[in-house]
Amino acid sequence: MATRTVSRAGPAAPETAWERYARPALWSQWAPHIRRVETDAGRIAPGVRGRVFSYAGVRVRFTVERVDEEQRRWTWRVGLGPLVLRLGHEVTAAPRGGSRTRLTVSGPLPVVVLYRPVAAVGAQAAGGPGALNGPHRALGTGRLPCQRVRMTDADVLAVTGSVAGGERQVLETFLDYQRGVVRRKAAGLTEEQARRRHVPSSTTMAGLLKHLALVEDNWFVRVLGQQPSVLPDPEVSFAVGEEETVAGLIAAYEAACARSRESAAGYPLDHVVPHAWLGQVSLRWILTHMIEETARHAGHADILRELTDGTTGTVG
Repeated sequence: MATRTVSRAGPAAPETAWERYARPALWSQWAPHIRRVETDAGRIAPGVRGRVFSYAGVRVRFTVERVDEEQRRWTWRVGLGPLVLRLGHEVTAAPRGGSRTRLTVSGPLPVVVLYRPVAAVGAQAAGGPGALNGPHRALGTGRLPCQRVRMTDADVLAVTGSVAGGERQVLETFLDYQRGVVRRKAAGLTEEQARRRHVPSSTTMAGLLKHLALVEDNWFVRVLGQQPSVLPDPEVSFAVGEEETVAGLIAAYEAACARSRESAAGYPLDHVVPHAWLGQVSLRWILTHMIEETARHAGHADILRELTDGTTGTVG
């Protein structure tokens, strides 16, 4: 179990921010992942139950546990299959006017980490001038959190929807999620920024895209599909030609990922193919290795992006 807290300030009066929390009909105005709420209650109170509907058919049950109208605090519990998140909200007056909203999220660590950036946007919007508007600057950091990720992005929804899924669903959705992180970290960079070197090695954002596209083809087309091709040279796989663009590299990476999905779809997890160094490998092993490989480079991309323009973000 893990607990994370986010705090945001906004121009809305504390009474206004609290009303956005207190009335379930208004939740979709501040929560980017909520499409609608189903409940018989017009206002939160201990014991109120209902369902929150998100995107791609995701829906979760909730129960309000505690409400303190005077102190503007409330806690509710949401459940998706066997997983449970406990969310605690508080609204106070900000020292310089407006309101400060505070949200504490408790639950399984992977789910809490995924949910925290979304929670930060919701906390900001609840105290903002209106519903989900404007960029949301992380308080006290002087850095802009990544704005490209949305709870509606298919790979993020797929991961949160696989919490009680089977082995293959979990493996494939986590790999797609890491692919999405890499793609979003590169999106929006200029040609110069994507080639900028922040470390002594040749690792750049553009180079990561080039390398990962080659890795996708190597494991899913050359190895799993047993299609003859040249094994990429690790020493030059990060090299980017002068004519190559960021948009082109992202498109090439996405195309490689699509080929990988198509190749994997034709085999069960236990399917085994020969491998020159390892003797043989299964699709299960390839998927697991690719999660490790892509997540490792997603971490590199996270650091490179922050060093480039200060953009940060857990999921992209």
